Amino acid sequence: MEGPEELKDGKVSIFSFNETEYYIESHEPKSGETGRSRAFITIIDNVMFLNLQEIEHGSSQRDYGFVEISASSNNVLTMRGLEDTLLSKKAASAEELYSFVRDNRNNPKLYGKEIVTLRKEAKE
Repeated sequence: MEGPEELKDGKVSIFSFNETEYYIESHEPKSGETGRSRAFITIIDNVMFLNLQEIEHGSSQRDYGFVEISASSNNVLTMRGLEDTLLSKKAASAEELYSFVRDNRNNPKLYGKEIVTLRKEAKE
């Protein structure tokens, strides 16, 4: 899962950082903004999720997020960000969040906009 992902409205690049973490950059040409995150993979009921931590230069407060991600055999990458509209309160622990996602994984209200793109390998 390394390389730039071409999107209609931008690009997402996913790079291995170490054996367990990834570095992700998202570029939005309309706004000119670049988002940076570190991520690791969490598997819930055989479904892959990226657990994201936003990295902002000069900021001590970081936002977190969860994205369901799947890749097909024909290099189609699908990502769906989780919305927090179903959470009545902030999860007190990673285990509580894991349980909440597992119990609500099939609820369409759990997810935001789906992004579908083609996966491309980065050229070295």
